[in-house]
Amino acid sequence: MVSGRRSRTGTVGYAYPTEITSPGSVPEGASAMVELDEGDGFHYLVVRGFGENQLVAVTVGMTKDGFAPGSAGISGTSLQAKVDPILESVTRTADGFRSKVTNWDGGFAYPTEITSPGSVPEGASAIVELDEGDGFHYLVVRGFAPNTTVDVTVSSTQTGFVSGSAGISGTSLQAKVDPILESVTRTADGFRSKVTNWDGGFAYPTEITSPGSVPEGASAIVELDEGDGFHYLVVRGFAPNTTVDVTVSSTQTGFAPGSAAVSGTSLNGPLNPRFGPVTRNGDGFSTQITNYVSGYAYPATFVDPASPPQSYSAVVETTRWESPLLGGAWSSREHRSQGQSRHDPGRLCSRLC
Repeated sequence: MVSGRRSRTGTVGYAYPTEITSPGSVPEGASAMVELDEGDGFHYLVVRGFGENQLVAVTVGMTKDGFAPGSAGISGTSLQAKVDPILESVTRTADGFRSKVTNWDGGFAYPTEITSPGSVPEGASAIVELDEGDGFHYLVVRGFAPNTTVDVTVSSTQTGFVSGSAGISGTSLQAKVDPILESVTRTADGFRSKVTNWDGGFAYPTEITSPGSVPEGASAIVELDEGDGFHYLVVRGFAPNTTVDVTVSSTQTGFAPGSAAVSGTSLNGPLNPRFGPVTRNGDGFSTQITNYVSGYAYPATFVDPASPPQSYSAVVETTRWESPLLGGAWSSREHRSQGQSRHDPGRLCSRLC
């Protein structure tokens, strides 16, 4: 404990005896002495060796041969005990870490010092700040490169208290690894996209961000395709021609979380062929496809018998039209009548070729 009284060399030749007048019981080793401060060249009464927050009264004499003795009394109180910050274990972040100050007190200030690394990136910082979400105060270290270890000293200061401090060390997370998604392949109820950089050490949670209302049973999951051994984002359970937006994340302990967004649209609904009456013939039958649309393919397969003779066939073909309005034959996919145009219906033929 140091008093505010000081003197210079103008009083050379004097002695400055001291007496501790209070407390009545002085701790062993405690003292009150007038001594030179080598730093600034002044003399100070220095009282030391007492407990925290202890009031001490001292009388300082001033004596010299030929002079009547002088004296002055002074009292002062030692600082209150320090309150070191208590820091919880760190939570790593993408560019640093954070640690809760469990004994934070609004009466104290909490200055910080980054002690390592020696070169701190521009904009990097270590600050004790309020988390508006949970109402607690945290040491937040930010602005460092991935996987960088940072050492910080957090002090606690308040007038009338010994300064406290605590050291802490933490390491920023390793760099994120965003999923890489190939272009989508549309399916009847969604789509799928290959995760080309899938890694078994990561988890790949997903979130459907659009549409806002997801049908019951619809899902978006990264899963293994047993056929080719690769992992795919598979979106299923949606109505035909529905656009779905999905965010795929990549998470692993020690890594910053990554993510990638993808959008795809389920296929349009099926257009099932509608058949007219069956016309039997010598080696099979034929029937008109009444809703035939040019641009569609119409592959045909035998259902019964499942394995017909090799000479049998089932094909969809365009028939030859006879047009009385035009006075002749018309053998095109398009038939014109009275200035209008319509697609020529196809005909399913099953026959022995």
